[in-house]
Amino acid sequence: DKSDPDVTLTKSLKWLQGNKSFTITFKTKYSIDGVSKEILINDTYALSEDGNTLTITEFHKAELGETKTTDVYNKK
Repeated sequence: DKSDPDVTLTKSLKWLQGNKSFTITFKTKYSIDGVSKEILINDTYALSEDGNTLTITEFHKAELGETKTTDVYNKK
């Protein structure tokens, strides 16, 4: 997406582990006052072998630092 000449947004999806999980990557590059900056977001969705548990692992990286979170959802 290059609708704004100072911002570039890329998105991708990659299947992993025999199509039981995938990672979505969002990368934004932009410029403020001539200084180039970047934001990276990786979200991985993994379904357990029995199909009862979904685990979402999130990694976010920006100028202020990094965060990592994991959410686990169990089927009732």
